Amino acid sequence: MPKDMLDYIWEEVKDNTNTPEAYGLHCLKNISILWKNCKSREKTRVIMVRQMQNALNSLYVE
Repeated sequence: MPKDMLDYIWEEVKDNTNTPEAYGLHCLKNISILWKNCKSREKTRVIMVRQMQNALNSLYVE
């Protein structure tokens, strides 16, 4: 993730919570893990939908 994006996210967290500066790296690491998990679930969902569409299309074509 670009440094400026991380800085922006951290500033948003600080503005909306009472988070101390020392918690920054831990907080950003947790955000990174949550983002990767979300991205993985979405990618899996899209792939499953496409596979289902392809399977249905093959039934109608034959």
